[in-house]
Amino acid sequence: MKIRSGLTPRRVCEHYGNMHSPAKPFRQPWKLVEHEESFAIVDAGNTVLAMIYHEDEPGRRTTMRRLSREDARRLASQVAKLPDLLDELKRHRAARDAPA
Repeated sequence: MKIRSGLTPRRVCEHYGNMHSPAKPFRQPWKLVEHEESFAIVDAGNTVLAMIYHEDEPGRRTTMRRLSREDARRLASQVAKLPDLLDELKRHRAARDAPA
């Protein structure tokens, strides 16, 4: 998968994970909002950051290439936790790199 700038997802994560004072364009906390056929991840300003669609009927799910409801819920909940995980990573790196 390529991102518009030509960076791979790994390079983008490395870039944002290594920034000393990253800009925070999406206000925290991120929350999960359930809809009839999808889960949305929205920030504190109600900006939709991601939509994860699901389908319960197995035949339609295969044809539409959608996740099951439970798999979509799990994925969406993990995406909503990303800001906390990045903060934890920053704290870990700061503690690791701090002079003894």
